[in-house]
Amino acid sequence: MSSTSVYSVFLLGFLVFILYSVDKAEGGECCRAHYDANGFRHETMWCSHYCCQDRVRGHSPLYCCSDFFMRAERSDRLDFCSSWFSASSNLWAPVLIAVVIIAILIGCGICCCCIPGFCFCC
Repeated sequence: MSSTSVYSVFLLGFLVFILYSVDKAEGGECCRAHYDANGFRHETMWCSHYCCQDRVRGHSPLYCCSDFFMRAERSDRLDFCSSWFSASSNLWAPVLIAVVIIAILIGCGICCCCIPGFCFCC
């Protein structure tokens, strides 16, 4: 078996692993950090569905919910925030990022040692 076919099988296996490890569609949004009516600060939080607010009670705190009609105003929502990485359902993301970075560094090291001038990183 040639080295290119071994590499192709490894790459295909890696892609299949990634496709089956990650949900088909990652939704959600973040609620901005804010102060409630009592002056308490609420940090930015990631919601798996929607960032919501009870509009009847006026300046109520933001919370996570699955009801589209309770969504907070656009100015109170973010499409993405750093708390997404710390949510328990998203712990795969930092691990995957670390694995990819390590694989790139190892791949560049092997490529530059074995075939100088062949790789983009040499």
